[in-house]
Amino acid sequence: GGIRALVAAAAATARVDEACAANPRDAACWVHGALRRSAVAAAVLDGGMVRMDTLCRLISDREWTGADRSARFAAAAHAALSKVSTWPGAVPGPEAVSEAFLLSDEPFGRLMKPEVRWSLEEDSDWLAGLFASAVDEPDPWKGIETLREIWASNRFFGKSRKVAVLISPWVLGISFGCRRAVYGFATVAGREPEALREASRDGDDWCAAAAAAVAEGVTGELAMLRAVAPTRATIEALTPPSRAGTVHPKVVDWLFRSPVFTAKQLAEEVGLSTPGAKLVLDRLAESGVVEVDAGARNRKFSCRRTM
Repeated sequence: GGIRALVAAAAATARVDEACAANPRDAACWVHGALRRSAVAAAVLDGGMVRMDTLCRLISDREWTGADRSARFAAAAHAALSKVSTWPGAVPGPEAVSEAFLLSDEPFGRLMKPEVRWSLEEDSDWLAGLFASAVDEPDPWKGIETLREIWASNRFFGKSRKVAVLISPWVLGISFGCRRAVYGFATVAGREPEALREASRDGDDWCAAAAAAVAEGVTGELAMLRAVAPTRATIEALTPPSRAGTVHPKVVDWLFRSPVFTAKQLAEEVGLSTPGAKLVLDRLAESGVVEVDAGARNRKFSCRRTM
């Protein structure tokens, strides 16, 4: 079972890697959704359930007071996943590990007393050592086993399962020889944590279960990646040209990056003037591409097609 699952996982990761290399613009849009889906899954391991639109709004506005604790778990996981996504192919050091964990742990308000800091430093040193081994001898089986060691360690103040999910994109990307991080494991892990917990007691059982989770999750992400171009085409088709021309490609790509946003954010990120952003948003709203939260003082726009 383990060998077949590893072969399926390797095939799935290779397909996504090739698709990203062939369509870099699609990949750049897709990865933001992959990060959000992974964050929603990671929040489950903290006991939280969160709607995607709620997470998108909180990512857009971290000061939003309407978010519950579960949403803040997911937003913190998103921040950690985003940080991990910047890790290079070289081994991240203990400081990088600690930084990612503290981002994910922010909603807990953990007091960093000396003994707590020492524990975190010890766990981060241990994890950086595992990473060094994974980079020295990149191998799918070893990468899967590295995730088991983290998952079952009960380190990081009992949050080791969440840590395994958060760092899985980097570990799997290195282990499967991909050119970028591999997303999808988190989605299945968040849905079936108890099955993986049982499997983590035995290396062979874990290999079969975790590799199958990678294959399933990555295949799901490949479908999401392939949906980017048709979704973009639909948005462009629904937004008829004005005298100023079609909606700028940067605007469409921004909808994938941040499905909930303000006019000011759009203007700043895409490089539009405030009146220019208003004209674009009026056209997107009229065509039904975005919805407007008219009740907010600083109006929020949302695009459900790209969440």
